[in-house]
Amino acid sequence: MADASPSNELPLAIAMGSSAVLAAIATGDSPGTTVAAAAAPLVVQAAAAIRSHWAAKSTRTIEVAADHMGVGVDIVLQRSLAYEDRLELLARVIEASARSTITAKIDALGRVLADGIDDDGDTAEALVLARALEVLDEPHVVVLNHLDRNRFPPAELRDVRHLGIAGWQVPVIAEALPHLADVMEPLVAALSGIGLLRDNTGVSFASQPGPEAWVITSIGIRCLFLIEPERES
Repeated sequence: MADASPSNELPLAIAMGSSAVLAAIATGDSPGTTVAAAAAPLVVQAAAAIRSHWAAKSTRTIEVAADHMGVGVDIVLQRSLAYEDRLELLARVIEASARSTITAKIDALGRVLADGIDDDGDTAEALVLARALEVLDEPHVVVLNHLDRNRFPPAELRDVRHLGIAGWQVPVIAEALPHLADVMEPLVAALSGIGLLRDNTGVSFASQPGPEAWVITSIGIRCLFLIEPERES
């Protein structure tokens, strides 16, 4: 792993090559420098409010990491700057926490950061977890929770044609969670795309593809534990 100079200021280190979200938080630029001069004052005010909100949530994540490690915030930042993969982890955590719509996810990202930059931590795993958590909004968590607590659909929801498949078809999940029925397909697609759900049909070379039977993966369960630490008690 390549060293990064700890003497570099954090804002510059994060902003370079990162998203506009990180650049706005890290550099503290006035929204007037990034919003067109002709923009309405209301837009400028909104931009300033958004940047402030992003910064508050990202700061909370770093403070959680410091508390989890039992060190000061300065040590968290120093360790994050020590290697390229740790710096990328910090960037992902800041980005994900800034845009988080779930308060519990902000704390979860702090714990992931702490585990990833710890001397005995697994930064590669932390990078994967940070990317997965970034995608999760409350509806995704509801679906994950349902499939974790109910590994098989109840008999009354099963299609007789699919009785031999151990998993949930999208229409069946939608029927079980009717308040999310209209967005169930994109929810499942997002969760499967980041590896939190997998298709359990087990199609072989000689068989015909059938309806997907979605089940939660081990990393999906891990994300639930991170967001809901009370599960461990």
